[in-house]
Amino acid sequence: MNIDFEIVKLIVYLVMALAVLVVSGFVLPMVRQNIGTEKYNLILGYIEQAVNSAEQIFGGEGTGEQKKAYVIHIMQGILEKVGYKLTEEQLNMLIESAVKAMNDAKAINEKLDVKVE
Repeated sequence: MNIDFEIVKLIVYLVMALAVLVVSGFVLPMVRQNIGTEKYNLILGYIEQAVNSAEQIFGGEGTGEQKKAYVIHIMQGILEKVGYKLTEEQLNMLIESAVKAMNDAKAINEKLDVKVE
């Protein structure tokens, strides 16, 4: 029974890895091409700041939906002010990309035993 759970867990990890590859390899470059590199980098910077802000405000595990709602709310206001338009799907992909980058950085820091305060 324990082996079956490990196999299911491995399959889930593989599917998640494949999804990340698809998003980072194909979808994000299409978004960048559609809105232009300069706008893409600016929007991604705003999203990264909003993601980090949500992490600081809400912290802890199990608050992902609350954090994402906060980031979407903040980004809708910013995008409206600067006059940029993104589809909900594009915004979600960019948020997921920023969250992944943040989590990857945390994992590297933990492996290196770096304390960020």
